[in-house]
Amino acid sequence: MTWGRHIRTGFLIATIACGSFAADRRAIAGTVVPMSVATMADYSAQVIVAEIGEMTPRWADNPRRIETTVELLNIEYLKGGYDGAPLQRTLVVPGGCIGEKQLRICCAPEFQTGQRWLLFLLPEYKTFPTVGIGQGAFRIVTDQTGAAHVFQHGGLPVSGMNDESWIEYAVQPQAHVHGQASSAASNMRVVDRSKDAAAGLMTFAEFRYAIQPVLDASRDHKLTQPAGRHVPVKLRPVPIRTAAAEESKTGARPMRKPPEAAPIRQRVGSTNEPNAKRAVAPASRENKADAGAAPAPEKSEGGER
Repeated sequence: MTWGRHIRTGFLIATIACGSFAADRRAIAGTVVPMSVATMADYSAQVIVAEIGEMTPRWADNPRRIETTVELLNIEYLKGGYDGAPLQRTLVVPGGCIGEKQLRICCAPEFQTGQRWLLFLLPEYKTFPTVGIGQGAFRIVTDQTGAAHVFQHGGLPVSGMNDESWIEYAVQPQAHVHGQASSAASNMRVVDRSKDAAAGLMTFAEFRYAIQPVLDASRDHKLTQPAGRHVPVKLRPVPIRTAAAEESKTGARPMRKPPEAAPIRQRVGSTNEPNAKRAVAPASRENKADAGAAPAPEKSEGGER
């Protein structure tokens, strides 16, 4: 299989900050540190509510990858609004689908036209524009009764927020999102409220009312332009230096070459016989004669011949 051509679906590991790449096996878990709303608010330059408009995927280079331009409509600023802040803009996110080739980012939200989202946007990014990849993205869904509720990017319903500004989800601890076990050890804190019938789900109005004081008290990034700006990743080839060149620049001693093994000397006699003598085989008389050496005298039982 040729790398990057015949791959149909790829995932990006959350720890990669230098670029995106496709893999033919899904990532099982991310390494995103769990964050409270207060922590996410400090990292966020803007917190917005917006509708998803047109989505345009395209191929990008250096490195070769798929990224999508997402149109944000009817933007409402919960944090980071400034004079002249646009009510409509675009957001470039890594990942997307072009033909039969698809690039998906592990633990990241997947936007679709017509959806409504609440986004915690970083000032600029190299991996994904929302804080904590998927932690700072909440989908707002209106049910048949007209009530709007808030869901984590993978579909977990939000049921509340505790005194330490940790978001609580009304699911069992072993619920699964995108094939990942959602527990307190993953990138969220899950509170089992599935057996509490009186708890119910948190409406968007309640969620907004709960997080607004936290957003107001968070760090002000003093923006003069929209947040979530993509910072291009600059990659360059690094030549492999020889040991001598490396030593001349760094002063480090090069690795010594291991000594060559001594040649094995031929031995006479079978080592399987207990009384066999391990003597070095003498050179033949013909070889000695050719070398100009006289042959040694032969001995017999009666003496020399």
